Amino acid sequence: MTMAAPAGDVRPGWRAARGPLLLVAALVAVAVVGVLVAASGNAGALDPDGTSPEGSRALAVLLRDRGVRVERVTTVDAAVRQATGRTTIFVPLPDRVLDTSVARLRSTAEPATLVLVNPDSGALRALGLGVRSAGRAPVRDRVPSCDLPAAAVAGSADLGGATYDLAGAPEAGSPTTCYPAGGKATVVAAAGAMGDVTIVGTSTPFTNAALDERGNAALALGLLGAGERVVWLLPRPAQAAAEGTERHGLLDLLPGRLLAALAQVAFAVLLLALWRARRLGPVVSEPLPVVVRSAEAVEGRGRLYRAAGERASAAAALRGGSRARLAARLGLPPEPAPEALADAVAGRTPRGLADVATLLYGAPSGQAPPAPPDDAALVALATDLDTLEAEVRRP
Repeated sequence: MTMAAPAGDVRPGWRAARGPLLLVAALVAVAVVGVLVAASGNAGALDPDGTSPEGSRALAVLLRDRGVRVERVTTVDAAVRQATGRTTIFVPLPDRVLDTSVARLRSTAEPATLVLVNPDSGALRALGLGVRSAGRAPVRDRVPSCDLPAAAVAGSADLGGATYDLAGAPEAGSPTTCYPAGGKATVVAAAGAMGDVTIVGTSTPFTNAALDERGNAALALGLLGAGERVVWLLPRPAQAAAEGTERHGLLDLLPGRLLAALAQVAFAVLLLALWRARRLGPVVSEPLPVVVRSAEAVEGRGRLYRAAGERASAAAALRGGSRARLAARLGLPPEPAPEALADAVAGRTPRGLADVATLLYGAPSGQAPPAPPDDAALVALATDLDTLEAEVRRP
């Protein structure tokens, strides 16, 4: 036999919801920790701070060991401002840069070396070298077959991806083509008064995964490490405004892994809600496995009241039981008004109206009755209520 919780007690509800809330909190914590770890250890593809196989942290470390400053920027304006002296502007993801911005990188105030990885047709036209796309080729070990200094030092390297031809290039001062694939070049280098330009058809030689294979490291260092500084231009995906300015929506500013983690948490919460709501329909009654005598139940409840020191609750239970029995005896509604019940009971007993009201309710309407000061007072209250009921039953 269990004791009912007092009105307003939130402990039973908290105990019921504690497990699901802890599960949701654990899922959120795991998601946040995963995002933070991923963000701190994997900054993205071709990022100089990225440690994933597609990142380029190893190449950035090698460049710094050779005394070359590596500065990561996210706008074309920043790249143009820092293109001073012997500078190489590295654009590993030209598809994130407008074609007009590619032309700005080509015409910096001081001539700078420009290295682009797999630029599209619009970027090639903006460069004005007469180089155009000529299809695709698989990335594999290829020999340079040219006199480009960086290629001569590197030897064979993993090249392929986009291929290029020089159908629109002038014969005088024509760019150098290297690492052929099916008669087309996978690396094109051009020298000019505005600075050297090198086009590479694949990012493989610049990645952590392939840097230590064949001549990839030597080729990447030769292309990027000839000067004193590398300006590593890595715009955000949402960059699309002219002159290198940036316009972002709210979702563009959030990491992709964070959105995926939030989606997983939302899915887990949905599953939890479905699990908690699995019992649909009316409650099915079942027979009690053991029949407990009423006297034992009363004694058990009394012991609980005594152990908790709840004399006020015990007195309220005694008065409530007497009021219910007296109302039924006198033909009144189950919960009559205090004045009506006290008046009806006083008419059947020699007691006064005030004595009956005090005995049945303990205090005026709207006020909490005082708790019996001790167990003797509680027993006396039970005796008085029994006597009152006996008086009402007396014919």
